[in-house]
Amino acid sequence: LTSSLPAPHVIARDFGPLVAEQRLLGWMSRPEEQNLIERTGMAGALPELGDGGGFGVSVTNGGNSKIDYFLERDVEVVLDTGAGSSAREPRLVAEVVLTNTAPSDGVPDYVIGNAFGLPRGTSRSLVSFYGPPGLVLAERDGVPIDLQEFAEAGWSGYRDYFVFGPGESSTFRLEFSLGPAALAADEPHVYLQPLARP
Repeated sequence: LTSSLPAPHVIARDFGPLVAEQRLLGWMSRPEEQNLIERTGMAGALPELGDGGGFGVSVTNGGNSKIDYFLERDVEVVLDTGAGSSAREPRLVAEVVLTNTAPSDGVPDYVIGNAFGLPRGTSRSLVSFYGPPGLVLAERDGVPIDLQEFAEAGWSGYRDYFVFGPGESSTFRLEFSLGPAALAADEPHVYLQPLARP
């Protein structure tokens, strides 16, 4: 608060990559300042859902540790128009593979421990999925799961806490019903939270 800032072009050079990765976001209460935030890509807002829907996923560390450094994620999102199947509405289908690559020892407790008595290297995570209204299927490793629904910036959100042991990988599959307009829609929006490691 008492030092001077470098020249704007130096700040842009140093912070530009963080903005591009969505690691540096901002919001301003004054409309003219917020306009600058939006023009520079720092707003981080969810885009509007189009006819083809959209999908997003975020993972929040719920174990009071730094274990999210070891999280790996693979996401595939497709628009299934139902071609070849009779009387089936178009669907947005998302598969998310989350892998906890944390070891069970050799790293300090503040990194791979937790506040819930779970074995070292275990990740307890709040996983939030975002999509259009109309979730018709949610599974973890082929087993149906119940998710808590919430609203987020015009999207529907679905979340719950999940535990991943050291080295454990889980595949989540979510399917959302879309309207007939999806048959002529562009690709769905995909919005992903940056991970601890790029």
